[in-house]
Amino acid sequence: FTRNDNFMTPPWFNEVVISFYPDQTVVRTILQNGQADMSTFGQPSEVLDFVDDPNFNISSLPAGVTENWYLNLGPNGNPALKDIRVRQALVMALDRQAFVDDLLGGVTTTPTSYWNGTPWEDPSVAELWPAYDSEAAVALLAEAGWTDDDGDGTCEAHGVEGIEDGTPLVFTHTTTAATLRMDAQVLAQDILAESCIGLELITVEPTLMLATLDNGGAQRSGESDIYHFA
Repeated sequence: FTRNDNFMTPPWFNEVVISFYPDQTVVRTILQNGQADMSTFGQPSEVLDFVDDPNFNISSLPAGVTENWYLNLGPNGNPALKDIRVRQALVMALDRQAFVDDLLGGVTTTPTSYWNGTPWEDPSVAELWPAYDSEAAVALLAEAGWTDDDGDGTCEAHGVEGIEDGTPLVFTHTTTAATLRMDAQVLAQDILAESCIGLELITVEPTLMLATLDNGGAQRSGESDIYHFA
């Protein structure tokens, strides 16, 4: 991109060069060697390499891309998710700040809505978001008929309509085979286990996550209970 002197406020620089590199290691080397002025969408492990470097400023900005969990409330999803109390307990049991601290080096924040950081964000939604509370999650699950009576660490159904007694509360969780997302899967599994919620972890190639159903699309098939992707 070159300078346009006819623009109402001509820029002070003459040229912008945008380069694309498939290898993030190359991007890091170019930045460290002073061959580039900035980079975006770095992996957390790469970004953290620059946190203590006085030659770089690290900024966390809304980028139009968010990492989300999508719950399958369709016919193939776990019927436990049909109960709003179970969904609320799932939110309360998930310590989202742990993902920021343990996987993202604390350089970002936990959003309170899909529109976080955009002009469409409703700040009042933050007041409605349940706080992380493992004990409250367990109590809410018990109210919905899910308790760990056999002491194996996972809740089972007891008197839940449409679900056989003794059925464990285990959700299948599918994400792409990206290092950060797989790390997030394992962390989520550990955190939710504290509230007697089990996760069965499944990973697929990125091209399969959003592929059409006739091409084996993992998300569109509706065969998993929870999907994690951007």
